[in-house]
Amino acid sequence: MNTTIYLFSSTLSYEQYPNDSTSRLFQGLLSRAEAPEQLLIHREGDLVYYVYIRALGEEPKGFWGVSFILNGEHLIGAFEKLMKFCEQQLRYVALQGDLLQLDDYGNIRRTNSTFHDQLPFIESLVHKIRKQFSGLDLPLALLPPTNYGIDRRSFSRLSVSEQDVDILRAVESHAIVALLQAKDYEDPLLRRYGEQLRCLAIERDDLKKRCEELQSSYCALNRQKKQYKKVMFLSLLTAFILCLSSVGFFVFRYHLRSLRQDALEQSSQNKKLTAQNERLEQSNQELSSSYAQEQRKHEEARSLLDGLTQGMPLVVRGIEVAMTSQTSEVPTSFSSKAHLDRYLWVAIEYKEIEEALVDLQVEVYRREDNIRVASIPLSVQTLMLGEGSRKVVTPAISGDWIEGEYEIEVRSGEVVLSSKRVYIDSYR
Repeated sequence: MNTTIYLFSSTLSYEQYPNDSTSRLFQGLLSRAEAPEQLLIHREGDLVYYVYIRALGEEPKGFWGVSFILNGEHLIGAFEKLMKFCEQQLRYVALQGDLLQLDDYGNIRRTNSTFHDQLPFIESLVHKIRKQFSGLDLPLALLPPTNYGIDRRSFSRLSVSEQDVDILRAVESHAIVALLQAKDYEDPLLRRYGEQLRCLAIERDDLKKRCEELQSSYCALNRQKKQYKKVMFLSLLTAFILCLSSVGFFVFRYHLRSLRQDALEQSSQNKKLTAQNERLEQSNQELSSSYAQEQRKHEEARSLLDGLTQGMPLVVRGIEVAMTSQTSEVPTSFSSKAHLDRYLWVAIEYKEIEEALVDLQVEVYRREDNIRVASIPLSVQTLMLGEGSRKVVTPAISGDWIEGEYEIEVRSGEVVLSSKRVYIDSYR
């Protein structure tokens, strides 16, 4: 299969890799992109262009595209399979975060990096796409003779789920054929994590707004209390001046009774304001606690996206250690510091993403000279994505342990899933 692959993007400006004379053709096809997601088919002589175009979320005239150019051959079926393959590549790029990213509200957006900035990533991405495209085993046939009677402005729209024979008939009689997904279709995995991020962001914004409103009410009540204190001071000052005048003695007695009544009312009002202040402070603390919990949920969702980026069915969330004198003494308490003994145990806390059997390698390095002092394999059976975390403990690791700082790495093949510095001391 003789295939050429292009990547392109159009937001505030147009970018393409590799950048050559085909940019004019791709920009022309972009102008015919009317749906959020489509696969455009176009033939020029012996070349057939299969161009996947995806609109970027809430970004005016923003698009991402990948093109497969076949020379002397064309697809005779499996168009829906090709479109799903393009969606998988879009998801991979979005989760990598180099050129595309998921924002806090679950929308796919371009990053600030240009194609030139991310050239090594783009070259590896094109190599990856070409290798996986060759392995799709798509049905191919030699191109029929060129139909020179086709109007170069002719355009046809079909559902990607139409019969292959109907799609091929449209390609033979039109210059451009657009294959569309069903209305409101979106990649299931991206939609799932996008909705989760969007809900968390909305809850976070609501909590932040409520905290600001309560803070404003709290400040207003404090200002009101200060005004009451000023009124009481002026009233007492007036009463004192009246006392200095013998003529105003009777007026003073009457005013004094009024002041006492005002003082009682103001005291009652102050108590109500104090109680209301206390309720507002308690509500503020509860909202702050809720806001912190939502932030942790948001970070957990981001960590799940990181796990998807690594292509792993789990995400390592913590590493702790303990030491014992015998292998039969399985420890129950772990931390980042262990007391020097004969055997080292490593506890790994992880979050499950999908069901799989994962082969891990736990390696221990001495920080003083960066020498690996221990390495032990560990297999973990994960289940489907659920609430909470799980913990797995390695078998006892023997070695010539000495006091000092160590680095523990959890690997899957060549990928480092997590690392943690721990300390072994000789004091109990």
